[in-house]
Amino acid sequence: MCNEEGEYYIMNDAILFKNINKSLSGKKILDNVNIKVRKGEIYALLGANGAGKTSLIKMIYNILVPDSGEVIILGEKIKKSANKVYKKIGAIIEVPVFYERMSAFRNLEIYCDYMDISDRRCIVDIFEKIGLKGCEKTPVNNYSLGMKQRLALGRALLTKPEILVLDEPINGLDPIGINQFREFVLNINKQYGTTIFISCHILDEVAKMADKVGIMHKGIMLSEKYIQEIINESGSLEEYYMSLVNGRA
Repeated sequence: MCNEEGEYYIMNDAILFKNINKSLSGKKILDNVNIKVRKGEIYALLGANGAGKTSLIKMIYNILVPDSGEVIILGEKIKKSANKVYKKIGAIIEVPVFYERMSAFRNLEIYCDYMDISDRRCIVDIFEKIGLKGCEKTPVNNYSLGMKQRLALGRALLTKPEILVLDEPINGLDPIGINQFREFVLNINKQYGTTIFISCHILDEVAKMADKVGIMHKGIMLSEKYIQEIINESGSLEEYYMSLVNGRA
């Protein structure tokens, strides 16, 4: 299938990074990175801090522009100009920000105004889906970190996105919060077929959640494989990850 510019892409591809290169202050932070995320997959991008994960995610939103290469989302090449495709993407990038003194419901109302969503019934539905029913009128500054993460997910889902982008979403959560967050992500993927692109460095959680894993180290993609392949070959994701990264310090 072709996009409006006549360029070919695969209909089943949700996110493509093609030959991405980027340098900042004379240092190369991304070196010929290629990633393919199929529609409906949970794809986890693994790597230590500084591996380049967040830089790639920022390129989805054109916050960071590659020196060369292309980012293609649902068949549309990301450019400097505005892209309609952003209405099809929900995201939590770094720490979610809210109007802390306002109620959770009012925060989502403001987001609906920003995204031109006129039907407010979707907010009521979201609170039930994210397990925060009864907490709608509570000011966000009274929410725990886990509740704020779920509220951020709910906000990201208000537009009924085809793709959900999550950048280190479980940082700072306690074990119960991590478990709840994982179950929620898995349910969203299963129930709605939402493609989920998640960056993370907690190997155990990735193994429980992802269909496919990309492993980065210092701006280089070392591997891109399905979890089941990794388990069959190496026994565990941790063993596989360490075998790739060791010796590249």
